[in-house]
Amino acid sequence: MQPYILLIHYDQSKTDTIIPCLMKEGYVVSSLRWNTLPESVEKIIIDVVLADITEVSFHNTYRFLRRLRLTHPTACVILTGEALEPEETAAFLRAGVFDFLKNPFSLSRMKKTIRQGLKNRERLFAILQLSAHLEEANQELKEERDRLKLWGNELSRLNGLSQSLSEPLNVEGVIQSLEKNLNGVIPYDIGCLYLGDLSRVWISPEHDSQSPSLKNLYSEALGGGPTFFRSNRIQPDTVILQEENEIILSLASSTEKLGVLRLIRPSHKRVDDYQLQILSMLRTSLILAIRNAETYRKVEDLAVKDGLTEVLNRRAFMDALQREFRRSNRHKIPLSMMLIDIDYFKKVNDIYGHLIGDKVLQEVVLILKKGIREIDVLARYGGEEFAIILPETHLDQALSAARRILKMVEDADFNAGEPIHLTVSIGVSSCPAAGIQTQDQFFDRVDKALYMAKQKGRNRIETPATVT
Repeated sequence: MQPYILLIHYDQSKTDTIIPCLMKEGYVVSSLRWNTLPESVEKIIIDVVLADITEVSFHNTYRFLRRLRLTHPTACVILTGEALEPEETAAFLRAGVFDFLKNPFSLSRMKKTIRQGLKNRERLFAILQLSAHLEEANQELKEERDRLKLWGNELSRLNGLSQSLSEPLNVEGVIQSLEKNLNGVIPYDIGCLYLGDLSRVWISPEHDSQSPSLKNLYSEALGGGPTFFRSNRIQPDTVILQEENEIILSLASSTEKLGVLRLIRPSHKRVDDYQLQILSMLRTSLILAIRNAETYRKVEDLAVKDGLTEVLNRRAFMDALQREFRRSNRHKIPLSMMLIDIDYFKKVNDIYGHLIGDKVLQEVVLILKKGIREIDVLARYGGEEFAIILPETHLDQALSAARRILKMVEDADFNAGEPIHLTVSIGVSSCPAAGIQTQDQFFDRVDKALYMAKQKGRNRIETPATVT
């Protein structure tokens, strides 16, 4: 379904060039005059609102935005008009406006802003969907805790375990809670949790690794998992008792397979009906806890990662820089940073289009990842500009890494339907250094080095005090 764009105006003639331009891009477009809004706008399903506020007062515009948020909370709103006061711009952004285009504006800029707004809207939908799943999981966890309370004092330990499982926001925390509390609910000697496609396996206890049982478990895990796991014999709602001293608990639903919990208990009595009921309730709590942790991780990834390149976004980068800068100051260890700008990248978009430009950015990120260490922090700072934090790295080591990246990019063939070649400009700086007392001063030093590299011809590396 093509995106629907609503133009709001006072003068129909101003839309004569905009409407054909947008329809040529494949959008569904209609227009309304400001004086028809109270009755019409609420009846339309809108993806983008492009509103000319040249002749509309600040008060009336703000009131319109508030009403629009109630009727179309996910619509991307773009305003056009004469220059605004800073406080007016801030008020409109807080009211949900995506961008403001100052008159006169080019059609190309308008189209680019609409594309960016629709991408932002898609990410909003994804976050809302994941948030709804997270809310649903939390609601299910709450309902499960309420049901457990009905069991009374006899099930207090199980209730405590379920509550402890619901608290962590990551799988590692769920495992720690399970290891700490599970033995008080279902006694066992050795516990194993196989997650997903066996990419993660937890075995407890970790001590006495020379025992035959533990050696067999480690061997199974390294060999692709136990036979029952590989054969897909574990179905939803399954509790299997093997040889009277082993419990296999399926952590699967009709739509997803989260894993398997395996409890080996040779020194304990055979599982009775009461414990089977406990296991069934434990299974539900553990499934919800793992699903909750995985959903939270996905929401967190959307908040901190760039949607195109899947590296950290600008906000997450600034948080990481603050953390590493403080660590550098506290422990008196070196810290380096690069800012990398793709030279003349605008020509790629102009010649080959933005879809090819996006693919090129993804290819550049793959090269940058190959050129840095696992402990280094890579982020997309904005547009075609990337930032890399290099912890515990002196300036000479950072320059060596920058030279490696410079050459890797220069030697690469980028796929634009035909091979194309690109270069980058890199600014590098390190601290501790004279004149760097704050994180902002450190970033400013690197930013100036990047500017110097571009001014001196691009495809080069600069530091504030060194020409490379």
